[in-house]
Amino acid sequence: MTFHEHVYLGLNNTIDLQLKADGIALTAEQMQSITKIVLVFKELSISSDEHPDSFDWTTREDEGVVIMALGTLPILPAGTDPLAYLKIYDSENPNGVYWGNFILTVEENK
Repeated sequence: MTFHEHVYLGLNNTIDLQLKADGIALTAEQMQSITKIVLVFKELSISSDEHPDSFDWTTREDEGVVIMALGTLPILPAGTDPLAYLKIYDSENPNGVYWGNFILTVEENK
């Protein structure tokens, strides 16, 4: 993944990421098998187990989209991480699958 996403602290903006394998969006069945998602930002791991309201992979599962609402997380520091990434867990991959780097910038409320 080579793209840049933004989180605005204190705001309800979301990041909508389409998960793809070999260039094809995950199917609804594949999305339903997800058990946990972890965002790694500046060596901080933010887990859907600990912050379930911040990760939604069911609303747009037919499109293979994960919706992340991170602006209201008090643990998220401002700054940019050019190597942020997701780990996706499911029953076949209990240790998680690395889902690629992207640039993530967290900004103070504008």
